[in-house]
Amino acid sequence: NVVCAQKSQLKPLVDLLEDSDIYLKTITTEEFAFTSLVPFQEQAVMLICQQPNEEVVILIVKHGRIFFHRRLRGLAQIGHKTEEELSFGAIDSLSLEIQRSTDYFERQLKQAPIKMIKVLLPVKTETFIARKLAENSNLPVELLDLPEPYQNERDYAVSIGALRLFLANTEAG
Repeated sequence: NVVCAQKSQLKPLVDLLEDSDIYLKTITTEEFAFTSLVPFQEQAVMLICQQPNEEVVILIVKHGRIFFHRRLRGLAQIGHKTEEELSFGAIDSLSLEIQRSTDYFERQLKQAPIKMIKVLLPVKTETFIARKLAENSNLPVELLDLPEPYQNERDYAVSIGALRLFLANTEAG
């Protein structure tokens, strides 16, 4: 995976940290942070995830690596919808995007079928959304478990994932 960023945007932040005597060891993206929360598996797992008030992201993770990434426009406010509102469009739109992503992964990238969908949406209707996605797909859908002691800190999942990446890099290096 390759990540590009404008140096002119990152440099002032890095300089600010260095001026504060904080040593910057790693810069990551939310996609890599989310991926670190998915347990290592041989089979491909689709992760439907979101940070609060951000767009929904679809990630396909296999062997601890991102094989596919897609940011879905128009679903940032999914957490503000009632179950009834979700049933009249948002769930169907999300299900369609999941199917498109699955088809691309399997047919265009010639990968083995996805075996599981994990959901990490820090919204009140997360369980409802997961249940409806399971009804619309032929795959098991379940909520992604966060590591202890952070099981109930779903709003901070990307930060928890980034911390896991940092700790893994610290132990490896």
